[in-house]
Amino acid sequence: MKLSASSERRLGAVLSLLTIFAFVLVGVLLTPILIRYLSKPQFGLYQLIGAFLGYLVLMDFGIGGTLTRFSAKYRAQGDKLQQDNLFSLCLKMYGGIGVILLCVGYGIYSNFDRIFSGSLTAAELAQGRTMFLIVLWSVFVTMLGKAYIGVLDSYERFVFSRVVTIVCLLSKIGLVAAILAWGANAIGVVVAEAVINVVSLVANCLYARFALKVRFHYRYWDWRLFKDVLAYSFWLFITTLVLQINFQLGRVMLGIMTATSLVGIYAVGMQFNTVYNGMSSALKQVLLPKTVRMVVNNSSGEELTRFLIGPSRYQLMILGGALTGFLLFGRQFITLWAGPAYIDAWTIASIVMVPVSIPLFQNVIILILEAKALNRTRALINLGTAVVNAIISVFLIRAYGLFGPAIGTSVTLLLGHGLILNLYYHYGVGLNMPLFYRETCRKILPAILFSLAVGLGLVFLPVGEGWFGLAVRAVLHGTVYGVLLWWYAMNDHEHGFFKSVLENSLKAIPLLNRKKAEESV
Repeated sequence: MKLSASSERRLGAVLSLLTIFAFVLVGVLLTPILIRYLSKPQFGLYQLIGAFLGYLVLMDFGIGGTLTRFSAKYRAQGDKLQQDNLFSLCLKMYGGIGVILLCVGYGIYSNFDRIFSGSLTAAELAQGRTMFLIVLWSVFVTMLGKAYIGVLDSYERFVFSRVVTIVCLLSKIGLVAAILAWGANAIGVVVAEAVINVVSLVANCLYARFALKVRFHYRYWDWRLFKDVLAYSFWLFITTLVLQINFQLGRVMLGIMTATSLVGIYAVGMQFNTVYNGMSSALKQVLLPKTVRMVVNNSSGEELTRFLIGPSRYQLMILGGALTGFLLFGRQFITLWAGPAYIDAWTIASIVMVPVSIPLFQNVIILILEAKALNRTRALINLGTAVVNAIISVFLIRAYGLFGPAIGTSVTLLLGHGLILNLYYHYGVGLNMPLFYRETCRKILPAILFSLAVGLGLVFLPVGEGWFGLAVRAVLHGTVYGVLLWWYAMNDHEHGFFKSVLENSLKAIPLLNRKKAEESV
C-alpha cells in the first residue's frame, strides 16, 4: 500500500527516531564487546581507522544531498526531463569520484608507515594497512550506490530506507560478536562492517529500481545543471568536512602525537557526541522536500521562521533529556559500561555536548539554506572555525593531552555557531532569530534546567552504584522530565502530535487491531 507524502514524513520521522535508538543500542551493546575482546591498543587502532573512514566518505562531495535537493525541486516543478538528466549526471559523477577515491586512498596507503611510525608498533602498522585497504574498497563499492539513497529521499519514500538501516544496525551486533568470539581481531570487525554497509546499499538500490521504477536515462549533457550540482555539492562537502574536523580529527591527531590507547578513550567520548548529533537529525531529512516546496513558492522569512519553530521545539525536547541525563549519570554509566579505565570519556563528551547543543536544536535552519542555495556562507564560516580548531588543538594536546581536542572543539563551536552564524541567519538569510529562540525555548528551557536541578539530588540517592541504581536514577529523571514537558512545556499541537504517534503505533500492532475488530463485531 502506497502511503501519502504526509504519512511518509510522519512515519519517516518516527522511524528516524527509532534508527537513532537502534544506533544507541548498537553502541551500548557493541562497545563493551569490542573492549572485552580487543586489547586497548587494538581498540584504539580500530577507532583510528574508523576516523580515516569518515574522511574517505567525504569523497561523496555531498552529491547525495544535492541529488535529494534538486530532485525535490524538479518534482515540485513537474520537470521530468531535468529529473532524469539529474539522475544520470549524478551517477556519472559518482563513477568519477570513485576513481579519485581509489587514487587518494592509494596515496595514504603508500605513506601509512611514514604517517604513524612514531605512534604505532610494527604489528599495529601491519594490521592498520590491511584494515585501511578493506575500508577503502568498502567505501568505493558503497559510494556507487549512494545515488539511490538520494533518490528515495527526494521521492519522500523514507520508510523503506530507514527500516533497512535499523535491520542492518541490529544485525551488526550479532555478526561482530560472533566474529570476535570466533577469534578474529580488529580486522574481522572491519570486514563485518563492510559487508553490512554493502548489503544496506544494495537493498536500497533494488527498491529504487524495481519499486519506484527509477531509471538513469541520459537525455543530453546540461552544462548549467552540471555547474549547479557541482557548486551546490561543493558547499555540502565543505559542511561535512567541517564535521569531520570537529569530531574526528582529534582521533587522528592523538594517534599521531600520542598513543592508540588514548585514541580509544577519546573515541568513546566522541561516540556519545555522535549519538547526540544523530538525535537532532531525525526530523531534518524528512522535511527537506517540503522546505524546498516552500522556497519554490516564495515563502517569506517570517513564514519560514515559524515553519522552523515546530520541529526545533521537538528537537530541543529530545536533546534536553539526553544532555541532562548524560551530565548527571554519564560517569556512572561509563564506569559500568566500559570500565574505570575509560572514565575520562565522560569529561571529553561533556566538554563538547554542551556547546554543540546550540547548532543541533536549530539545525533545521540548514534546510532553508540548502533550499535557497545559501549554504556557501555558512560553510565558509564553519570551515574557518574548524581550521582554527585544528590549529589550536595541536597546542591544546601538548598542554592538556587527551582533553585538548575536545576543548578546541568546544571553543570554536561557541564562537562559530553560538555567535557568528546566528547573526548571519538573522541579517543574511532574513530569518527572525529573536522570534525563533523565544518561541522555541519557551517553557522547554526552564523544564530542562529544573530537571537538571532535581537530577542533582538523584545523583546522591542511596540506591547503589550498580546497574540497578543507575536504572532507578535514570527512570526517575526521565519521569520528572517527561512530566515537566507534558504538563508545563508542550502546547496543544505538540500534545496532539504525540497522541497521534501513540495511536498510529498501536494501530501498527496486528494483535491489538485483531482484538478490537473482534470486539466490534
